[in-house]
Amino acid sequence: MYTGVAANGLVSAWAVLWGRRHGAPAGLTLGGVGFLLAVFGAVLDEWWHANVGKDVNLWSPPHLVGLAGTVLIAIGLLFALARHTRYGLEPRWWAPRVILLFGFADLIHKSMVALDHYTLDAWGRTPDFYPFLLALLLPAILVTAVRALGLGAATATAAIFTVQHMLILLALLGFGMRIPTVTPIPILPALAVDVVVIAFAARRAAARAAVAAGVAFALVLYAQETAWMAWAVGRPWGVARVVAAVPAVTLTAAVSAWVGWVLGTLLANAAE
Repeated sequence: MYTGVAANGLVSAWAVLWGRRHGAPAGLTLGGVGFLLAVFGAVLDEWWHANVGKDVNLWSPPHLVGLAGTVLIAIGLLFALARHTRYGLEPRWWAPRVILLFGFADLIHKSMVALDHYTLDAWGRTPDFYPFLLALLLPAILVTAVRALGLGAATATAAIFTVQHMLILLALLGFGMRIPTVTPIPILPALAVDVVVIAFAARRAAARAAVAAGVAFALVLYAQETAWMAWAVGRPWGVARVVAAVPAVTLTAAVSAWVGWVLGTLLANAAE
């Protein structure tokens, strides 16, 4: 993990100290900020263990700071790739688009890590805060992918994540390790995002597409996770708690999707 962070730090240092004068993408500067943040998180983690104690779960300040740093690294790399390749000027150039899809899938992995115990133990998933975290993180990633790469990118991103996740679980099982429960598979919510964006594109109402896609994501997510908790986990959510939580989660997903639309627009502009 630290080797990967260090490699990104070296590339970012080159971009800032030398390469930028020769046209290196400014996105690598953002990656450099992420590198510094990740290193600060590691130092803070050592201090935390010495002065506070062992972490109960991932939701400690040092871990969240480090995770935020790696997110900035990933976003910086996405912008650097778009700016360097200018893939938007060549519709048939598929290689940068595929790499970007894997980058978006990586951001979904980071989101699942941020879910902490909700990923590890399905029986503890609640009908309010757990969907809220998913609605806060995933719509922004999926809508960014659609805006930057075109229709179908949300579903493709979710599919890549799913294949990678299954391979990771198989590898852990192969080494005889305990595996977390199957994390929420966002293919159906991602498909809902693509369908809504397609519908709004036909009406030339792109400005409202992101918000509608976020709403669709939240509703499909609730249907999927409610069924999963009832049939697979055996701990059904209470109807009253679900009804009470849906409005806030839906609003969160809509705002998250709007942020993704803005970020995806910036990424598409960099690609052109």
